[in-house]
Amino acid sequence: MSHDRGCFRCFEDTRSDCRRIDCPYQEEKEIIMSTKVPQEYLDFDFGFTGVDEDEIKQDVLQELDAKDQALTEKEQELQRKIKTLEAIIVPLLNNLIKTSDKAYIHWPNRKDKCQEMLDRVLMTTRGL
Repeated sequence: MSHDRGCFRCFEDTRSDCRRIDCPYQEEKEIIMSTKVPQEYLDFDFGFTGVDEDEIKQDVLQELDAKDQALTEKEQELQRKIKTLEAIIVPLLNNLIKTSDKAYIHWPNRKDKCQEMLDRVLMTTRGL
């Protein structure tokens, strides 16, 4: 069996370690670490830890699931708003079609009705 690509022996300048218990270069790694790096610096902790690829994948998947759920909720909200807008607009258009053979539209209180519909549209789209 060949030695890992990340072996300390193969990549001495990077100080990477294959971490194999049966590493044939274990003794040499210990000598290099003890001679090239002063002992006082070997115990210094920068505050980070190693993470396996599986842990990163798990975190990424959880984040993606959360984003997917948020997008699904947003899509449902937008679908609801579209249906509300449809309920506001379609009756107006249907009534206009029904009277398309007439030259004039008699619409008493048009300003109040239009303002009411406008308010409903803005409430639906902007929450105003």
